Amino acid sequence: MTNTYRWDTKEGIILLLIGLLCPAVAVFFLIISIYKRNLFSVYILAFLTALLIGIMPPYADNYSYYQVYRSSVDFNISNWFYTQKDFLFNFLAYIFNFLNLQYITFRLFLILLELFIFAWIFVDFTKININYLEKNKFLYFLIICFLSIDIIFICFMIRYALMATFLILGVYLFYKSKYIMGFVSIFLAIISHFGAFLFLPVILLSFLFRYKISYLNKFLISLLCFLVGLSIFSFIYYLLPDILKADTYITGTWSGFEVKSFNGMMFYILQYYIISGILMLCFLFTKTENNYLSRFAFFSVLLFCCICSFSELSQRVWWIAKIILVFSLLLAIVKNQYKKTIIIKLYFIIALLLASQMMSLYGFREPFFDKDNFKHTINLSSFILSEPYDDAYFFRRSIK
Repeated sequence: MTNTYRWDTKEGIILLLIGLLCPAVAVFFLIISIYKRNLFSVYILAFLTALLIGIMPPYADNYSYYQVYRSSVDFNISNWFYTQKDFLFNFLAYIFNFLNLQYITFRLFLILLELFIFAWIFVDFTKININYLEKNKFLYFLIICFLSIDIIFICFMIRYALMATFLILGVYLFYKSKYIMGFVSIFLAIISHFGAFLFLPVILLSFLFRYKISYLNKFLISLLCFLVGLSIFSFIYYLLPDILKADTYITGTWSGFEVKSFNGMMFYILQYYIISGILMLCFLFTKTENNYLSRFAFFSVLLFCCICSFSELSQRVWWIAKIILVFSLLLAIVKNQYKKTIIIKLYFIIALLLASQMMSLYGFREPFFDKDNFKHTINLSSFILSEPYDDAYFFRRSIK
């Protein structure tokens, strides 16, 4: 059995044409193509995924982003930097407004950009480790990479997702010792969303702290951060402004539609405590390489533990920490000398990430399982042929 990959452009283009007609059918053939190691099909899969979630009605936070987009008609750097604190999003919105393009086009552009960046990371990361993978494990590897992305963030948390994408790209470039491009990517993350500043200590510590830490010490340090963070946030929570006390993930209230309070609480507990806890324990007790990727994963875990009692921050930090943590775990697994255990560990990570995705889909089940979304999945051209889909109609659907 050969351990080389393929780059079959012709096959990818054929699958793209099939996908533009019927994405549901194309996904089946794309999986087969990826199983046969055609890395070009990864980009086609990313494109079709972006297309499907990009035309989805923008529930939840997307209505506020729509209002921001409508207000970004004037060139105002001071307002973008100091008031809204997300220069890149507003600058791009200004350009799309200047070109007289609708919000749905702008949103689709951002989602395509983000998923193509992730597709490049996945393809490059897989090529580096290609000799460690047999054919079936190669497919599992890429499945894990894609499942590590929380589609909810890409779809709804537009500004934060833009920042997180550039941040993860920068971390990956640092791992590859491409420092100039890495710093450029981190800079783009910082001017995309002020939340990037939360990760600056993690980025710096990952450079400076290169000592090996034992399993027990890693666990004890993480536990200490959890206890300290629990104490601090339990005390200062009541001092925070009301806007930072949103209990969306606890009560289960999602903008224009609601989930029962108990279900919302279970969604939060299962995804951000149990599933994340198991993944963190797997990481802490796995012999990972002492490289930038694993160091960033470790300090991200500490950051997550420090703010684990603060829902509005913990789920955002975990989205970034999870991806880097999973990458570090994959490196440790494929290079494990006990090759017979690789498949079991890969299955286990797939199960955890799939459970996490299912909890997210359950929380946002109304927009994801909308009848029109199913119709477009079967026949993508129905989106173009349906009644006019301008912004006004788009948002009447989302808030009705």
